Amino acid sequence: MDDTALDDLRTVLQPLLQSLEALGFIARHLNPPDFYAVMKAAGAPDDALRAVRRDCWTCRMHLQACARGSRPQATQR
Repeated sequence: MDDTALDDLRTVLQPLLQSLEALGFIARHLNPPDFYAVMKAAGAPDDALRAVRRDCWTCRMHLQACARGSRPQATQR
């Protein structure tokens, strides 16, 4: 993996972990009558993740290749 891809992954990691933490919070506290209160308390951590995903083209290519079970063309040897 080249330096650009590592930089992109470092950029994505924090918002990704925050989004996962919010999902865990929702899973722990979700009760249908309290749905709106739980969602309000969780906030919108996915906004930061969406912004980072738009800006990290190299990271997106690497993640898609990993999902396919292959390596990105640019880094194959």
